[in-house]
Amino acid sequence: MNNFNATRRIGSAGELTLQYAAKYVSTYFDGVNFSGYTDLSGATYRRSFRPRWDYLLQAGILHNWDSGTQDYSVGAALGFNPQDNVWLTLGYNFAGFRDADFDNARYTASGPYLRVAIKADQETLKAIAGRIRSNR
Repeated sequence: MNNFNATRRIGSAGELTLQYAAKYVSTYFDGVNFSGYTDLSGATYRRSFRPRWDYLLQAGILHNWDSGTQDYSVGAALGFNPQDNVWLTLGYNFAGFRDADFDNARYTASGPYLRVAIKADQETLKAIAGRIRSNR
C-alpha cells in the first residue's frame, strides 16, 4: 500500500490537497488465487473563515482496475480549533464508500462523522502534563 499527499496554499486562507493511494492485493482462498490493483484519488479544499474556524469540501474516487468498479465520496465539513494543537471536525459525506486499507488516509464513508485531531509532540505533551498537575 502506498499513500501520497500534496498540499498547496491558495492565498492566505485556503489550501488544496491532492491525494493518490494505491494497493495491490494477492490472496489464495479456497483453491483460487485472487489479485487486483485498487487506487484512491481525492482532493480536499480547506478554507479558514475566522481565526479558529474553517470549512472543507472533499471528493474522492475508489477504482478497482480488475473489476472495473468505481465508488465515489463527496462531502463537506466544518472545523474548529478550540486550543492550540487540537482540531475538531464535524462533517457529512453525501456519497461514500468504505475500504479498510484506505480508512486512515481519509474519511470516505457515507453519512455524518466527527474527527478529533491532536498534535502530540513533546511540547504539547509537556503542556498537557503541566495543566493536569496544576489542576490537582
